[in-house]
This record gives sequence, C-alpha cells and structure tokens, in this order.
Amino acid sequence: MKGTVTLNLSECSIELRKGIAIEAKDAAVLAVLANDEEWVVRSAVANNSNTAQSDLTKLAKDIDRDVRIAVARNSNTSQDDLSKLAKNKSSDVRYAVARNSNTSEADLAKLAEDHDYDVRYTVATNSNTSEADLMKLSEDKNEFVRMAAKKSLKARMLK
Repeated sequence: MKGTVTLNLSECSIELRKGIAIEAKDAAVLAVLANDEEWVVRSAVANNSNTAQSDLTKLAKDIDRDVRIAVARNSNTSQDDLSKLAKNKSSDVRYAVARNSNTSEADLAKLAEDHDYDVRYTVATNSNTSEADLMKLSEDKNEFVRMAAKKSLKARMLK
C-alpha cells in the first residue's frame, strides 16, 4: 500500500535535516531544504547531485562560504555559476571551482593568474586547463605550482 508521509521539517533537528539533505533524491524536498536557516543543511543540499539547477544557482549566492564551496564542488553546477564563483572573494571557493572537472578553459585561464598559489596549483592539475596556461604555470613563482604544471604537461605528451 502506497501512502504519503508528511514531515514538518521545522520540528526536525539540524542533524536530521542534514541527513535528509544528504540522502534525498526528490528535488522538491531539496528545494525546501535549500532555504533552511542552518548553513550545514544548505551545504548538504548543495553537495547533493539531485539538487535542481535553480537551487544550485540560488545557493551559489549564499552568504555562507561553505555553502558556496559545496556548490563549486558539485558536478552539476552550471558553467555560468562556476564562472561567477571563479570570481568569488574567498580563495577557498575559487579553489573548489579550480578543482571542478566541469570548469571551462576560460575560467581556468583566469584562475591561473590567481594570487593564491593553492588555486594556481589546482588549475595546473585540472585536465581542462589549456596547454598554453600550463606552460605559463610551469614558470610560476611557486615551486609546487611549477612542478604540478610540468607534471600535467608531461602526462599530456605521453597520451
């Protein structure tokens, strides 16, 4: 027998709402939780691959940095949202964008010039980074960025 279960989320604990956000497959449930007052719940929604694009776009503008990081990590985040997040004032958000395998070559080119060496290092490891940008990064002032870029260039030559 199929039935409908109604759950008043406002009466649930933060841990339960977070758990629901992690496990939910229903975009309508995730849409409700995307408006939760607790950042940890919104972050779990942003990490969920079943979250609707419209909710990811909304969460990309969230006041909490960790929510924006989760959006930047989500493989379903749109190119437009990744482009906006690539300009975020938080280097942790830009780092997450640089890690995303769906980040465009154009956004990676901009991030290759980031003042934060962790962001540039991550750009050097992203398979979407252009060969020209890897060449530039192979001459970066930071040794680890240079090494990562050279390793990426070498790997491409072996293919």
